[in-house]
Amino acid sequence: KCRGNKTWWGWALGLAGIAGCALISVLLKTDYSYYAVILVAVYYIFRGAGRICSNGAGLLFQVLDHPHDVQTWSILSFVPLMLYNGEKGPGLKWLFYLFYPGHLLLLYTIRMMLLKYL
Repeated sequence: KCRGNKTWWGWALGLAGIAGCALISVLLKTDYSYYAVILVAVYYIFRGAGRICSNGAGLLFQVLDHPHDVQTWSILSFVPLMLYNGEKGPGLKWLFYLFYPGHLLLLYTIRMMLLKYL
């Protein structure tokens, strides 16, 4: 809603919301911290500017923010983003609903098995 608001206070409210979410992600020590919050905001802000512009903005943020961090590898996400045609893909929603907790359970099981030998 703040993106469509052309007033200065609309933009200020939007930026405050982004900053607040970024701060919460730092305080909660989430995996990608403030980085993911700001990157999603960058892609959202530039979404109407064309794929090249939005991906360029996202790439620039990634390179400037994490030049020597493991998160730099997320630059590779621009490839599928550039290839996305804007249409919904096949309905595999339930496959992913099952896959996500399933792979976490598998990783946990492997970890527990390996911890027995340490």
